[in-house]
Amino acid sequence: MGKEYDNIMGRDEKEAHRLDKQFKAITTNIGYLVHPTAALGRTARVADVATGTAMFLTSLSTEYPEASLFGYDISPALFPPNGVPKNVQLDILDIKKPIPDNLRGTFDFVHIRLLIAAVEPSEWPSVVSNTASLLKPGGKLQWEEIDFFTSNYLRSKPQSTTNTAQKCLFKMTKNVDRFRAGFNTLAENMEKAGLGEVITDLVSNDRVPETRESLARNGIEVIMGFHGRMHEIGAPGAWSRAELEELEKGFEKDLESGAYVRYDIHIAIGTKPLA
Repeated sequence: MGKEYDNIMGRDEKEAHRLDKQFKAITTNIGYLVHPTAALGRTARVADVATGTAMFLTSLSTEYPEASLFGYDISPALFPPNGVPKNVQLDILDIKKPIPDNLRGTFDFVHIRLLIAAVEPSEWPSVVSNTASLLKPGGKLQWEEIDFFTSNYLRSKPQSTTNTAQKCLFKMTKNVDRFRAGFNTLAENMEKAGLGEVITDLVSNDRVPETRESLARNGIEVIMGFHGRMHEIGAPGAWSRAELEELEKGFEKDLESGAYVRYDIHIAIGTKPLA
């Protein structure tokens, strides 16, 4: 999972900063950290899988200072260099592999956001099943994924332009199979993993207009970062460095004219049966 993500985005300080900004803007549009049906107890035991910079747990720790919060990722490269709140612990875990016995059935609530860049279409059932095995009976799994495949850059003004933004987005999303999967089968895979009471939620990333510019610029970093990585690894059909520089200038002009990105955020919440 680490290699797949690294091939698309990489793991460094710049990416950590981008992820933090993205997390805040997406959370604003979703409207909650924990779905209202998944109320946590004061001393809940919570896991955040693919935690990255641990923004979910850091945010949650303010509301639940007595909870035990655990963040897991395949790599520590994005863990906060200045540490985390005292009730947060970070560790290594590859969610594509069977869950260690000492973690199985030990959490009241498990959270995941955005694994789409790291999971192949055929891997989703096993990844969801592995994640569900972390839950205690009665525990809940909340999972959020973005539909990048049908995302688009739109204009906010009559004179806005989107040509370059759409060109760059199209070449990324339409040529990477994993962007077609995951978000649209979350509920189905939760049920196959034995979870019940599965509910779904759907929201657009532009629900709160004030976040549009931030997410549009965040999108530039994702898309141009992706194309830059494709150039670096010599992927077939990758743009040259000169082409990338020209496209980045066009992308900036589109955003300055009022273009913004729109995509759907799919959320599924499932419960492990009591018996």
